[in-house]
Amino acid sequence: MELVKEKADTYQLMQLAQEIDEQYRLGREQLQRSGLLRAWREAEEMRSGRQWAPATGRTRHLPRPVFNIVDLIINHKTAQLLSDDLRLTYTAAVDDAPTRNAALVCSEQAEVVWQNTELARLTEQVVENAATFGCGIWHFFWDLHSGAEARYGGGIGGESLDPADCIFGNPQQTDVQKQPYIIICGKAPYGSIRAKMQQNGIPAALQPAYDEDEALLTLLTVYRREADGCISYAQITNGRPVTPWTPTYLQRYPLEVFCWKPRKHSIYGMGEVEGIIPNQKALNFIMAMMMLSVQDTAWPKIIAKPGALNQQLTNIPGEVVVDNYTGGEGIRVLQGQPLPDSALTLVDSIYDMTRNVCGANQVSTGELWQANLSGTAIVALQKAASMPIDQVRRRLYRSLVNIGRIWEDFFKNKYLLARPRKSGGSFIGAELADAALSVSVDVSGGSDYAQALMMTNIENFLKAGYISFEEALEFMPDAAVPFKGELLRRIRAAKTAEA
Repeated sequence: MELVKEKADTYQLMQLAQEIDEQYRLGREQLQRSGLLRAWREAEEMRSGRQWAPATGRTRHLPRPVFNIVDLIINHKTAQLLSDDLRLTYTAAVDDAPTRNAALVCSEQAEVVWQNTELARLTEQVVENAATFGCGIWHFFWDLHSGAEARYGGGIGGESLDPADCIFGNPQQTDVQKQPYIIICGKAPYGSIRAKMQQNGIPAALQPAYDEDEALLTLLTVYRREADGCISYAQITNGRPVTPWTPTYLQRYPLEVFCWKPRKHSIYGMGEVEGIIPNQKALNFIMAMMMLSVQDTAWPKIIAKPGALNQQLTNIPGEVVVDNYTGGEGIRVLQGQPLPDSALTLVDSIYDMTRNVCGANQVSTGELWQANLSGTAIVALQKAASMPIDQVRRRLYRSLVNIGRIWEDFFKNKYLLARPRKSGGSFIGAELADAALSVSVDVSGGSDYAQALMMTNIENFLKAGYISFEEALEFMPDAAVPFKGELLRRIRAAKTAEA
């Protein structure tokens, strides 16, 4: 009976692996048919500066200049989007003491998770992926070895996913939480995969054999929603099971997708690069033709009649050429076609119009700002120039709110051991289970121009006598007065001594 049961278990495990493998294969084929994989590869090539096709026999002499406006626009717009300091805050949806306390606990823990997962760095990667490919993806997981959190049973870990490594069960469904399943493709060393298979009781006959534990294998992680609404996961490698279906005890998929621009009937979205590629290629080609024209006409072509030129031309400045033709002029210069002025004008037009259409013109980048502008004027110009990216910023904030919901799910269902609170005391997830909470994104101006406005206002208040110097110093940005704390301490100490 035990042998029969073992064979049945082995059959079910192999059936699971084959089912997931087939789902992943079909998902990749769908991405290939839709043209997204090709578009993503081209976007990455353009962003990295590899913007020319391989040289052929006919084009081997053509210059291949790269004036990378794609990278310039992406860098500028992502910097605009990430210029503010952000944090997640939980508030009580019901005004009672236990719910308010739960909101404070979650807000404190969100600060810890933000630091532990390096969410600012992950968000930067996600935003750059979204601008380049159309979407960026955060993935959160339970990390048993999460630094100081390990002593409490683990903590939330996070990573940024490439859209090509994430297969959605229904790619036309834009709501992540309504997906039937999600497959994540990653790499892991054979040694860790084998240890995980042994830990999960996978029969030895199903474990792949490799000579080196460091060999990287493809690891597919699958999430699905069960009938009771909870999320389960499984893992396979090379068509073999690694982890059977295991409950996560979460109510939400631990993934969030941020789309740069919505693409109709697609969860993957549309990036900034896709619309710039033709302009970038046109700019490079016109510049290449201009350089080729200069290259071909830099040294004049000589036309000589038979017997007129009896020396080797070296193009040395001041070289004397002897005309040996007896019947008149035997040597003359072939006049090349001059470069039309319209070519350079066209280059400037393409460059400027592309930047204007993409919202990365000279005003938004600060190239036209004058040194004598006030902080208020600078911020007003910056605000007007940032209008094209405001919609993208709002989508980013909505994604961060969804991340707050995912973290709340972890807090309530995975924090099973008592953990210390930042404000003192401890908490466990069970205490938060019934709390009705709202999540919001707190934004503080982190750009130099927002700080310039703040400094200007403080200076005006100080001159008008509304605040004292000590109060002005207290409200000044730390970056403007690096030793503000020590300076305030000395001022207060001097006041105390005088008293």
